[in-house]
Amino acid sequence: MQRTYSDNFPIVTAHLQKYAAHTAKGGARDIISKLLNAIKQTAVRDFMYGDLGAVRPDKLTTRSGRLAHAILGSAGESSGAHVERIYETGSGVSGEVGVKKTAALPYAEIHETGGTIRPTLADWLTFKIGEQWVKVKQVIIPARPFMHPAKDKVMKSPQAITLAGETLDHYINIYGLK
Repeated sequence: MQRTYSDNFPIVTAHLQKYAAHTAKGGARDIISKLLNAIKQTAVRDFMYGDLGAVRPDKLTTRSGRLAHAILGSAGESSGAHVERIYETGSGVSGEVGVKKTAALPYAEIHETGGTIRPTLADWLTFKIGEQWVKVKQVIIPARPFMHPAKDKVMKSPQAITLAGETLDHYINIYGLK
C-alpha cells in the first residue's frame, strides 16, 4: 500500500519528531524480532531434512529434532542452547539468533561451519556405524549450514520488506500519522 503525505507533510514531520524517541527503538526492536523469527522458521523449514536415513548433501539431516527445537526456542532439554537477543548499538538496534554449544547440542556449530573432530582423551575416535565399530584418528565434517543461509534468504526476500513495512504501518496507525 502506497501512501502520499504531500498535503500533511509539515504535520507528519512534527508528529514524527515528537514521537521519534518513543517509536524508533520500539519499532526497530519489533522489526528485528519479526526478522529473527522468520530466520528461525526458515532455518528449520528450508535447511534441515527430517527423513531419517536419507542423506541430502544440501541439508542437515535431523534425527532427534533437538537442534530444530533449540533454534525455535521450544521447551525441552535443548532449550538452554537457544540464543535470541535484541540489543542497542551505537548505530541502532541489532539482533542475533542461533544455537550455542551445550552438552545437549555439542554438534550445532560444526554442522554450521564444518571442521575436523579429533580425539581429546584417547588416541582414537571410536564409534558405531550401523552394526560395525569404527576406530579413526579424525573425522572431517562438511559444512551443512542452516542459520547463515536462512538469514541470507530472509534478508534478501520481499518478506523482510513486508515485515518492516507492516511494523512501521502499525506505529503510524498508533500515533495517528496517517
